Amino acid sequence: MRKAKSESKIMAAYLFIMLLFGMFFVLSACNISTKPFASSKPEMSATAKTQLTTETPELNATPEKTTAETAGQKNALKSAKSYLAFSSFSFDGLVKQLEFEKYSHADAVYAAERCGADWNEQAGKSAKSYLEISSFSYEGLIQQLEYDGFTHEQAVYGAKANGY
Repeated sequence: MRKAKSESKIMAAYLFIMLLFGMFFVLSACNISTKPFASSKPEMSATAKTQLTTETPELNATPEKTTAETAGQKNALKSAKSYLAFSSFSFDGLVKQLEFEKYSHADAVYAAERCGADWNEQAGKSAKSYLEISSFSYEGLIQQLEYDGFTHEQAVYGAKANGY
């Protein structure tokens, strides 16, 4: 009985995530942008720019050469950021999702490492989503988050961030 209840929770969470993915792809097909129309950063004056570059020569130094990002890495990173914009993932969960989308393991790991996610915050969001659709004990919620690929520490953080 307990296993069936756990499986139904997992199925409900899976359906919820798939619904979110579907909404994302529909919005993507409609070419709806989530970027703001204008930046709120003030523009630096030409005089200030000149002073900055002439008074601090170390800023004028040529940056070290870095390896250019491959198309696969660039696209995987873009996909990772898109997924995180509407759903929560663990590091491992994000890598698996990107691999499911046929990105190579290396490109998926590259994207997960560089997407800027706070994995504790992701655990908190994931825990919140689970608690919105079902009831969990403290240990049950941690176990579910660990099943989703969060570390024990991240799972504990997620549970505590939601009132435990």
